[in-house]
Amino acid sequence: RVSNPAVIHVGQMLHIPGAAPSMASGRSRTYVVKPGDSLFKIAGNQMGNTTRWLNLYQVNRDHIRDARLIFPGQRLYLPT
Repeated sequence: RVSNPAVIHVGQMLHIPGAAPSMASGRSRTYVVKPGDSLFKIAGNQMGNTTRWLNLYQVNRDHIRDARLIFPGQRLYLPT
């Protein structure tokens, strides 16, 4: 959450509704959910740290209604 819209800090993550996150190269990294996956598991396997599940959720919250419910075949953006 941005407390002062006139001040944005280095490393701060912003969520722009309708915008797909992208890597510095301009290409988006995506992951297709498999049976048995959870945001916690995906964060650990794809992002190297299970505690980043919340970042994963925040980047995809336009596509995920409940962080506990993701479905096989669902395509998620992976934050950098």
